[in-house]
Amino acid sequence: ILGNIGHVHELRRLLTMMVALDLINEHSYSVAFRGWARCNKFDMALSAFEEASGRDLGPVACSTLLTTCAKQRNMRLAWQLFDTMVAQGMTLNRYSYNCMAHMAALGGRVDDAVLIYNMMKAAAASTALTDEQKNDNRPDSYTYAALVQAAATGGRTDLLPSLFNEMVAAQRAAERAAGRPRRQQAGAAEGEGQMSQE
Repeated sequence: ILGNIGHVHELRRLLTMMVALDLINEHSYSVAFRGWARCNKFDMALSAFEEASGRDLGPVACSTLLTTCAKQRNMRLAWQLFDTMVAQGMTLNRYSYNCMAHMAALGGRVDDAVLIYNMMKAAAASTALTDEQKNDNRPDSYTYAALVQAAATGGRTDLLPSLFNEMVAAQRAAERAAGRPRRQQAGAAEGEGQMSQE
């Protein structure tokens, strides 16, 4: 509310007090970041981010910062923040990753989009994460859309068949893991329209 009504300094004092009393969480930072951005005081959000060095702000706060950079079309700052988040071991999720993949796609930066995709796959396969956290990092349709856009914009349409195959394989693996059968293609096997447990 403080950010919405333009009380940016009061918002800063409140966040500082919450940190001092250890009453802070990723949503607190996210709301503060969003409030400052709405008041065109994103520099205050960046200052709070820098002061939180060493603290895991969590995926919600990280996503808010990255999304704000994306809305401002400030790709350089987004990549700097993302690199800092990764270097400091902050918890990210598919929203953070997809935001970066989308920005890479807008600029046709295929290598960056593929790097983000590989980071997501590595996080989803990490033995250090819970199943829920792994699922929060799995590439999804937004990820694949960003990869396709990056390949098309960057003039790397030769990558499209392999991206499509990876997307299909990932979808099949997810369906198998969830125990959901998929329909066989018409005429592909005996008993057209039967369910496949593949």
